Amino acid sequence: MRRHHFYKGRVLDQELRSIYTDKKGKLPDMSRLEHEYHRRTTRILLGLVFFFAVVTAASWLGFLLFGAPGKGGGEVSLKFDGPQEVVAGVPQEITLTYKNLDRKPLAFGALRLRFPDHAILKEADPKPEEGRLEWNFGTLAARASNEIRLKIIPYGLTGDTLEIQSIFSYKPADFNAEFQAAKNHTFTIRASAVTVALAAPQEATPGETIEIRAEITNETDENFDAITAELTPPSTFILGDTDPKSEKGVWILGTLAPGEKKEIKLQGTFLSNAQGPQDIALDIVRKLNAEKLYPLGQEKTTIHVKGANLQINLLINSNPETQWLRLGEVLKLSAKLSNNGNEPIKGLRISIPIQ
Repeated sequence: MRRHHFYKGRVLDQELRSIYTDKKGKLPDMSRLEHEYHRRTTRILLGLVFFFAVVTAASWLGFLLFGAPGKGGGEVSLKFDGPQEVVAGVPQEITLTYKNLDRKPLAFGALRLRFPDHAILKEADPKPEEGRLEWNFGTLAARASNEIRLKIIPYGLTGDTLEIQSIFSYKPADFNAEFQAAKNHTFTIRASAVTVALAAPQEATPGETIEIRAEITNETDENFDAITAELTPPSTFILGDTDPKSEKGVWILGTLAPGEKKEIKLQGTFLSNAQGPQDIALDIVRKLNAEKLYPLGQEKTTIHVKGANLQINLLINSNPETQWLRLGEVLKLSAKLSNNGNEPIKGLRISIPIQ
C-alpha cells in the first residue's frame, strides 16, 4: 500500500511539473505571483472607488452652490391674466407676464402676438414695434420678470371663441441656440353688444307682399362707428321697398351711440318655387375697410311659405341654375308655368324685369 501511494504521489508530482514548467525547465514561484496579483487588483479597485467618490462629491457640491442646470427651452414662463367670457365689441384688459426662471440672464428676448381675424389691439403698454405685434426686450436678468398690458376688442357672435397666441423667443447667456416658449388666451363671446329684434309674419304665400321690421339696439356703454346692417335672405325671396333705401339689402347705419336704437323696414315677396320654412338673417357688423368685417350681433327669423297653385320657373339657356356668362353672349330666356291646383287660373300677366 505504501508503495502504491508513493507511486501515485510521485506520478502526480511529475504531471503537475510538466504543466507549470516553463520552456527553460524552471517552475515559477507560485506564492509570490499570486500575492502580487491580489495586491495590484486591490489597488485598482480602491482607486476607482476613490475616483467616483470625488466625482460624486463634486457634482453634489455644484448642485448645492449653483442649482440645477436649466433645461433648453424651459427657462421662460408666460402667463395671461384677464377675462375669458366677454361681450362682443367691448374692450377687454388682459396682462401678459413673462419671467426668466433661470439663474442666468438671457442674452436677448423677443415677444410676438398672433391675433384672430375678429380681434383688434386697441392699446398696449409698452407699445409694440411700429406696425407689428412684436416687442424686443434685449437682455433679461436672472429671475427677472415683467409684463405687457393689453386692451383688446373681441368681435363675434354668441358662442364664438377667439384665441390669442403669444410666442417668446430667447437665447440664454450660456447657450449658442435660440429657444421659444408659447402661451394662449381664449375669449368666448357670451353676449352681443348690439341686439336685433326682427318682427315678421310666421306664414306667407308666394307672390304675397310681406313686411319685416328690424330694431337694432346698442346694449353697451361703447360708441360704435362704421356700423352696417346686412340682410341674408333665401334665394327664393325678392327684396322690395325698404326704409332706409337699399337695393341689395345692405344699410350703412353710421354711428350707434350707447343705448341708441335704429329701425329698418323692408318689404318683399317669395317666388312661386318657395315652399316650407325659409330663414332670413340680419347681421350687424363694423366695416372698418373694404375687407374687414367685425360681427357685433345677428338675428334670424323663419317664415313658413305655403305651396302655391301657380309655379313659375325661369330658365336661361335652358338652365335653371346660376351660371357664368361671357360678355356679349346671347341669352335665351324661357318661363315655365305650372298650375298645381284643381281650378284654372285666369288673368295671368308675366313680366321679367332685367337690371
